[in-house]
Amino acid sequence: MKRIIALGFFDSIHIGHKKIITECVKIANKKGFTPSVFMFDGDLKAYFDPKYKGAVFTLTERKSLIKELGVKDFIVKKVEKEFLAVDRKDFLDLLVKEYNAVGFVCGFDYSFGRGGLGTTEFLTEYCKEKGLSLKIVSEVKKEKIKVSTSRIKDLLSEGKVKEAGKLLDGNYFITSTVKEGRKVGKTLGFPTVNLKVSSKKVIIKKGVYKGKVFINGIEYKTIINYGTAPTFGVKKNMVEAYILGFNGDLYGKKLTIYFEDFLREIKKFKTKEDLIKQLNKDIAKVK
Repeated sequence: MKRIIALGFFDSIHIGHKKIITECVKIANKKGFTPSVFMFDGDLKAYFDPKYKGAVFTLTERKSLIKELGVKDFIVKKVEKEFLAVDRKDFLDLLVKEYNAVGFVCGFDYSFGRGGLGTTEFLTEYCKEKGLSLKIVSEVKKEKIKVSTSRIKDLLSEGKVKEAGKLLDGNYFITSTVKEGRKVGKTLGFPTVNLKVSSKKVIIKKGVYKGKVFINGIEYKTIINYGTAPTFGVKKNMVEAYILGFNGDLYGKKLTIYFEDFLREIKKFKTKEDLIKQLNKDIAKVK
């Protein structure tokens, strides 16, 4: 099959990424080709600079977001030294010869190949020479600020999930399998679900968040505790979510929890009664 390939890092699937991918789908469908996305499996930015460690979304989460835009075909390469050392022309030749690329869509600042020497100028000349189509998408800004994954990571580290959501054109979320927890919440009258966060994901600000979750197609409001549980001596980071109005067993099921807004800092309560009072206040803010 002939492909129109969207090129980019696609490490968070923000509004800029979505514009590129949507354009790819539009062009491919119009010409009767397959819209495809080239992406990396791994933390590309952290490979070059450790301070950027942690992905906004895992590969699985990113694929699910891209599929919603009309793409089902992916070309995925691991972040490893050998592939990143491939010459810029060899990289494009690979996509043309092995994946039957007949056109590309990318952002205005896209770079590729060994040392990032491949530029949109180089790509333009390559496509002219090979007779391939090319669409370069202009810069996307939100409130006069360039939309970038780095900016989104900064916002998440500050607990500003609502602001990050504006750049993502959707909520930040965590998808994971529900595991058995301490069951302390149940004894307090607030049973929670426990999710293990992938070690590959960026660490967001510890705190209590307003959120939502969909179970069997039904939306439920949720209070999310991201971090520790000092009242009960738990020092390990975890995600606990109290799902308002839901009664049922979710152990072993895959769940996606969406973060809508920051409610408050995590704090240690002197008594369980004090904690219950605070939880009721949290619920009032979420309803």
